[in-house]
Amino acid sequence: QVTTSFRAFDAGGGFIRNIRPGELRVLENNATLPEYELELVRTGVRFFVAFNEGPTLANRFSEVSRFDRLKTALFNWIATQPPDGSDEMTLVSNQGILEMDSGDPTSWQTALEAYQPDLRNMTPGMSSLSIAVDSAMNLNLQGEKSSAILYITPLPTETQFISLQEIIARAESNGIRVFIWLIGPTDYAATDEALLLQQYAEESGGRFFLFSGAEDLPALVDWLDPLAYIYHRSYTTKAAVSGEYQLVLK
Repeated sequence: QVTTSFRAFDAGGGFIRNIRPGELRVLENNATLPEYELELVRTGVRFFVAFNEGPTLANRFSEVSRFDRLKTALFNWIATQPPDGSDEMTLVSNQGILEMDSGDPTSWQTALEAYQPDLRNMTPGMSSLSIAVDSAMNLNLQGEKSSAILYITPLPTETQFISLQEIIARAESNGIRVFIWLIGPTDYAATDEALLLQQYAEESGGRFFLFSGAEDLPALVDWLDPLAYIYHRSYTTKAAVSGEYQLVLK
């Protein structure tokens, strides 16, 4: 009995859910296997939120700070947590990982409420993203759960872009998706820097959003839920001799 796991995504990066057995062709050494079992399993997702603190996050729109709006979007995602409790969350600042239980939504809520950095007096950097990627890489070695990072950042400097590209390339090569929320005025949208951030995010399989404080932030459940599933497939092999065998899914 041979068992393996896989994820299926369409050309736009969306997870293909509810594949029926007749839609999946399984070949072992170029021979089609007529019978196999297929199961969709929710493994959950490891979600890292990396804050790159800086004064622009404290700016206000309609008397509400950007930072508070960002936290509300995270609180809204926490409120959607399924009863199986399979998701994990880690909050990362440029000073390090915040103390919390990554498997307990109540702990996430408490840690996020207590996180009140002095944004006006902080200098942005690359530490939070680097820490998040390193942590995700270590945890990706454990089980089938996938990792995703939300990087909340002001517009990086020219020097920081060099480090940013290397860090996100490291994430991409390890199957870690990086979502980027760029915080700043709407006229950032036409800049080469914003387009480059969008490119970096999409190359990792993630998404990009520019937030000035006026927009509705994306619903994180829509971005993360597709990453929380995996297919398990099993079949009885035709192989009767030891050696190398090619398995292909179409």
